[in-house]
Amino acid sequence: MSKAGLPNHLAFPASKGKLVEKLGDIPQIEDIVVDYRYHKPMTERRSQKIKGGSRKYRDSSGDIIVARYQLRAISLTTPNFMLKPESRLNTYTKPKWSVVLSPVSLKDLSLVREELEREAYQKLRDWFIDTNKYAGQIGDHSLTIEFDGSQLRYHQNDHIY
Repeated sequence: MSKAGLPNHLAFPASKGKLVEKLGDIPQIEDIVVDYRYHKPMTERRSQKIKGGSRKYRDSSGDIIVARYQLRAISLTTPNFMLKPESRLNTYTKPKWSVVLSPVSLKDLSLVREELEREAYQKLRDWFIDTNKYAGQIGDHSLTIEFDGSQLRYHQNDHIY
């Protein structure tokens, strides 16, 4: 996503340059792909349909940074285009390290940036260093940094296949 397509009342809390500055000494720094994402909020009607289902979804509307490591096992049903080395979707033949940034409202921006400086960048750095032990192993590991309107919250998921 381009930053230009973002509504005027939103801004991304960090830039690629800031992430490189804060994470510059981690082993995976050259392999990290940084993406900017913005999803329009769901309508109330659509939200109710999903909530009524049997599968439980975590509300990700407050996510501001999601760091992830992925390496999947190749199966008989894996599409060939996903195995091409140049494909961004290839998480089968090479591990993928990524950081996805989501926007916050301008009224929360300074508080979010203060909290990122105070503790979140260090937690993110520590997560990358700790998760590097899984490099080359099949699995899906993530650290989600969420802003709940007053503070940052952290969710870590580790799936080893």
